[in-house]
Amino acid sequence: MFADVPDPRGRRGVRHRLDVVLALAAAGVLAGCRTLLAVWEHMADLDPGDLAELGIKEGRPLPSESTIRRALQVLDPDDLDAPIEGVRLFV
Repeated sequence: MFADVPDPRGRRGVRHRLDVVLALAAAGVLAGCRTLLAVWEHMADLDPGDLAELGIKEGRPLPSESTIRRALQVLDPDDLDAPIEGVRLFV
């Protein structure tokens, strides 16, 4: 669902795909995290299988808390809303 969100970050220095950062942030929020540090701590506690489901291959470093923060800060909220319009979250 996050793959279609345009990445506003400059290409230079980008190590983590935006859709992966958004999936990790969403998983943290759904797990009850209220801060970006808590989101990062939640990611760090996930097992390799869970991380793989969210787009992080085994052995790859996790995005830092500051990477998550910077990615979310430059994101246009309208770009994030567009891919989920019409998606039913609950059946």
